Amino acid sequence: MKKYKYTITLFVFFAAINLSGQNTSKKEYLLDENGNSTTLEKFKAKLSPEYTYGIMENDTAVIAKIVLREEKGKLNAEQVEEIKTTLKILTDSNIDDNQTIIIHFFYKPSNYTGDSCIDNYTGDAKYKRFINKNPQYARFNLTEKGYKINRKNVFEDITNSIYRYLLYGSACGNYIIIKPDGSYLKQIGEYRQNEIPKKLNEGW
Repeated sequence: MKKYKYTITLFVFFAAINLSGQNTSKKEYLLDENGNSTTLEKFKAKLSPEYTYGIMENDTAVIAKIVLREEKGKLNAEQVEEIKTTLKILTDSNIDDNQTIIIHFFYKPSNYTGDSCIDNYTGDAKYKRFINKNPQYARFNLTEKGYKINRKNVFEDITNSIYRYLLYGSACGNYIIIKPDGSYLKQIGEYRQNEIPKKLNEGW
């Protein structure tokens, strides 16, 4: 398989952060998929159709970490309840115990100008019809804390509760599907929304 080619390297990414006017005194870290420090060369070599990288920024550092593009697992009952409670607080919506939750989560781009690929995902009429015709699914569009979008049915994660489940995400994309039993499928980075209906029916 040919090595997946990226048009933007991590060097360019970090340069863009500095040029965007953010705090240049912040330390920059590269982590592998296990959370261990790694070199830029090893970091870029790991990028592939299976692995991408996510970014987390705090008050003192900018951290890039290798993550699976698609991850499957299971949340415990307390985690599922926390997510449901948070979604109710953020969106004023109730979620039935037998509903599958679909959360689309968006980070603010470092060069944000007011436009975002979030419009492509939230404006997908065919996907909206699919959700409306299938009440067993509860769909939510969320943005990270501090990323305000003036669009109906897009909510800011002001509690940072959902953010913790997509900690190392991509600015354009990210979703997590959570079944009633806590089984989840998480996708990091840009994705094809028309593939979600099929994934909902897969046996994970």
